[in-house]
Amino acid sequence: MPSKRFFKLPEEKKESIRKAAIEEFCRVPLESVSINMIVKNAGISRGSFYTYFDDKRDLLKYLLDDSRKKEDELIRYSIKKADGDYFKACDLLFDLYVKYFTEEDIFRFIKAMMDQGLLSSPLTTDDREYIKNLDELGEWVRENADRSKLKVKSLREFSSLVLLTMAAVMATVVGYCFLVGKGEDPGIARASYENMIRLIREGAEKR
Repeated sequence: MPSKRFFKLPEEKKESIRKAAIEEFCRVPLESVSINMIVKNAGISRGSFYTYFDDKRDLLKYLLDDSRKKEDELIRYSIKKADGDYFKACDLLFDLYVKYFTEEDIFRFIKAMMDQGLLSSPLTTDDREYIKNLDELGEWVRENADRSKLKVKSLREFSSLVLLTMAAVMATVVGYCFLVGKGEDPGIARASYENMIRLIREGAEKR
């Protein structure tokens, strides 16, 4: 993870490093990424880079973690905007995710990571950290969602609900943005999303 020194940088400087890094990770595969190119485009020294990050893999993990944090922020925003109505929030989140992932630099970066198989690679993902973050998000959702409209009660159930619904949102958004192609009609993706969410809401087993 980045050093404390990195987080103390002005936002403008952090953003210039982020943009330079994304550009380089989109340009070439991970093994060919040039730190010299990143520091040149970011306007920092090579020595400064190593006071912020251990190496290029540490930088990549930061970029992916930063993207995931933004995704979590959109989840929280959606639930607040929907006044705690969880599934209404999911509908809003679908639209927000489409908008977020079609931003030019995010689209190119995530597409490059998908192509290289790095989104869920041991190089970039810590399973224990992922579970911890999921539980924290599940706890937040449990405290802020309208539980009178949901059957789930425990933290584990909320974490599972978040995981299932986010999988439905992400699967359809990824399919739209990266497989179908940015700029195409998102209606097909929304129909697929709505079908998945309906199955989660109603269950697939006859009672």
